[in-house]
Amino acid sequence: MTDRMAQADYLRSLLGATKTNQFKMTWEGTKIPRGATINGIEIGWTQHGNVTGVGGEQLGQYERATEFGGATGEQHVMIISTNYANITPPAGGTVEPVIREKGRHNL
Repeated sequence: MTDRMAQADYLRSLLGATKTNQFKMTWEGTKIPRGATINGIEIGWTQHGNVTGVGGEQLGQYERATEFGGATGEQHVMIISTNYANITPPAGGTVEPVIREKGRHNL
């Protein structure tokens, strides 16, 4: 098992303990995924591992996999754990479910 695979298993164990869905969100721009939504509620901020809606709603938890990465230094990758199944990325970004099999990941 590679170090990256072990890290992915560890992140899944932390984030998945109380939430039913995990997603990998990738985008370019600011470190807060502006324009992204969970269950139709726009993400207002991400701080201290919590994903909070613009109206203060607790939408889930997160862990950053990449911060200010990529060729432009503007790429971000966040693993979001939530009880909601409807999640959309910021414009130009992507969202995909996290593979939950031990020893296998899509991070």
